Amino acid sequence: MTAFIPLPSTATAVDVVAPSAISAHPALAGGASQIRCGPRNTMNGATRLVQKRRHGYLSRKRTRTGRAILKRRRQKGRAKLGCH
Repeated sequence: MTAFIPLPSTATAVDVVAPSAISAHPALAGGASQIRCGPRNTMNGATRLVQKRRHGYLSRKRTRTGRAILKRRRQKGRAKLGCH
């Protein structure tokens, strides 16, 4: 088996936006300090209040499927039917 050798392409890569247009934009002035491309931290931020609203006893009691969850937890013998 031979090594892969890429062939030079005849077409040149075309940028969607010219580099001069990006650097001339006022939001990017000052050494492009406004660009932040890191991942968003979406896992943190939930509070106990949100947890109780979503998984608490009263929210389970309000819906038909929530009442079924409470029934199953009672049958299993859970000490806490809601999240707290």
